[in-house]
Amino acid sequence: MTSGKLLVVGSLNQDTSLKVHVLPKPGETVAAIDVLVSAGGKSANQAVAASRLGAEVSLIGAVGDDEAGTALRRQLEASGVDTSSVSTIVSTATGTALITVDDQGENTIVVAAGANDHLTPERIGDSDFGGAAIISLCLEVPDHVLVYAALRAKRQGARVMLNASPLRAFDCALLELADIVVVNEHEYSALFGELPAEDDDWLTKLAELATQLLIVTLGKDGAIAVDRSTPTPTIHRQESRHVEAVDTTGCGDALAGVLAGELSKGTPLPEALERATAFASLVATRSGAQSSYPSREAFAQWQAEQAYAYE
Repeated sequence: MTSGKLLVVGSLNQDTSLKVHVLPKPGETVAAIDVLVSAGGKSANQAVAASRLGAEVSLIGAVGDDEAGTALRRQLEASGVDTSSVSTIVSTATGTALITVDDQGENTIVVAAGANDHLTPERIGDSDFGGAAIISLCLEVPDHVLVYAALRAKRQGARVMLNASPLRAFDCALLELADIVVVNEHEYSALFGELPAEDDDWLTKLAELATQLLIVTLGKDGAIAVDRSTPTPTIHRQESRHVEAVDTTGCGDALAGVLAGELSKGTPLPEALERATAFASLVATRSGAQSSYPSREAFAQWQAEQAYAYE
């Protein structure tokens, strides 16, 4: 398996998270217990998660010429992510996400795209794809940018990973170009129908798609990977670690980012999936998105503690 860097194309947001006892119903006002302002955006989250565990990561995206944009860039650089291809859009606000999190760790999220909507193919250079083994895409930037990036990546021999999130109507060419598709169970159902019950049904469904590897994340139940990149198609099931969730914000991004990072390093799929689900489990016990992502050392220590606990 070829190794190289991970190139992430997509979004950067400033997150404002409000901790509440119960998520508000339509027309209802609830009191916030706590407020956390932190770095976010699905693509930036994935880049940081991958970099924290040792992948070489570059990010293509856009921020505004405001304090939030400056702070996001610094946060990425502090996490080891190459931001040389993050553009600053003049007279434009950086993307913003407003998040509410309840006592069970469930959340609601409202996003204002801001500078993310100003990312264009012209801001993506030829050199950005050099040495990339995997390019990771999500749906928080315009479709024409994603299609352009996917086509460029394919021409240069990189595998394209599409995290079809946050789910919306999108150009079907993205599914046709994607070598790897990552979705949660709700996204899977919306795109492809009912979750298969048997292994043969999973393999039949994958055969209907252009992608070589389908990853379906199942929250506390882990993830399933259906892989036909080998002569004999295989199914990998990975359980999550049992934890008490504090905040699930950024968990899906953490899993997708670590998975992409590990695959870009040449890590075999079963090991990459195990690391990704374990990392996401730990993230669920902390507040925020990037602010909840542990260092490689902290993650290794937590894994060792978990192994000891189950002996």
